[in-house]
Amino acid sequence: MKILKILTKLFLTFILLLSLYVAYLYIQNPVVVSRLGSVIMGNNPGIAESVESNKAYPINEATVKTISDESIQSAIEYSLATKSHALLIYHKEALVLEHYF
Repeated sequence: MKILKILTKLFLTFILLLSLYVAYLYIQNPVVVSRLGSVIMGNNPGIAESVESNKAYPINEATVKTISDESIQSAIEYSLATKSHALLIYHKEALVLEHYF
């Protein structure tokens, strides 16, 4: 009987710690919890369908430097500070920087 009480307390402690961890994840980034929940429920959290276009906008690579290195570095630092996933700088009809974190 004593072992059953100990196992019950351990199980309840585990459930409590798991709940606290999920709450912590939700506070940090709600998307993580929603995707985790959808996977548990059997849903695919990925892209439902790809959207194709027949009129693609041409993206030219920048051949001439139009933005200073200091400005680009400042933009990268800001992107890191805001926890961005990607930084694309499009200036004067050309892609100046394409950076993924």
